Amino acid sequence: MGLSWRDRVMISVQDIHKRFGGHSVLRGLSFSAERGHITGLVGPNGSGKTTTIRILTGFYDADEGDVCIGDQQMSIKSVDAKRLVGYAPENAPLYREQTVAEYIRFIARLRGVKRAQLQTEVDRSIDAFSLGDVCFQTVGTLSKGYRHRVSLAQCLLGDPPVIVLDEPTDGLDPLQKIETRNMIRTLAKSKAVLLTTHLLEEVESLCDRVVLLNQGTVAFAGTIDEVRHAGSADLVIVVRIANEDTDRMNQALVNFDGLISASFSTEAGRAQARLNVKRNGAVVDVLDQLSVRLHEHGLRVVELRCEDSPLSMLFKPQS
Repeated sequence: MGLSWRDRVMISVQDIHKRFGGHSVLRGLSFSAERGHITGLVGPNGSGKTTTIRILTGFYDADEGDVCIGDQQMSIKSVDAKRLVGYAPENAPLYREQTVAEYIRFIARLRGVKRAQLQTEVDRSIDAFSLGDVCFQTVGTLSKGYRHRVSLAQCLLGDPPVIVLDEPTDGLDPLQKIETRNMIRTLAKSKAVLLTTHLLEEVESLCDRVVLLNQGTVAFAGTIDEVRHAGSADLVIVVRIANEDTDRMNQALVNFDGLISASFSTEAGRAQARLNVKRNGAVVDVLDQLSVRLHEHGLRVVELRCEDSPLSMLFKPQS
């Protein structure tokens, strides 16, 4: 028998308000996130995303309303509620002088993992994110991609049912982003994952549901399929490389799946292509495929973006 709705819902935000001085940042915010799903929390700058995350993770108290994590009410049992959350902030406070294993063990002890279970928990987290080869390296010597893995690994300590990720792929190269997305999908098989990102294509690829904030309220909440139905048109993709070799870029794009047309130009010593691509699946998957194709042809990408993803339509003012 499947889980009941009450058992599936692991984050329940109920009419929360937050003010700083005379400024209302959140105004009656309500949404939920379920176990086994990835929910994307998005919105323009100043919409309330950061404040919402800080209330969910117990850094701020709501002025009105409440948050429940599982069956624990944050305003009444905040310590018990926090134990149910694994959190990876955008700039995780990693201790650069510790080895990976020392850092994971240190965080496990902070999270109250019992001594008898400590080594098992450390090993599980290290194995889950393929950190075995670097576990005796100091964190300060790791690449940014591996530091992201360490930040994600510490989320698993204590086996919390809720994972909150703030900009989990920010600053990673295209191949590292693909790797990290796959790890997040694995996490979501047994947990409720809530993530924030400014990369709308990433939300479309990773998330089952999206919650769009605007001026401290929920402007849209629904499934990602509902978003996709709003944008079935062909994609316009802009790509720039680090040199002026438009011929090589053109060769790299030969037989690229779904390519309708391409125009090329150069500016400030860099070649640029504007592509019309048939929409087939998630935007970020098309961008990933394009990035890999260009990399295989020895081209260094300095910009790669979709001019108008379906999710971006939700940000446009209604006429």
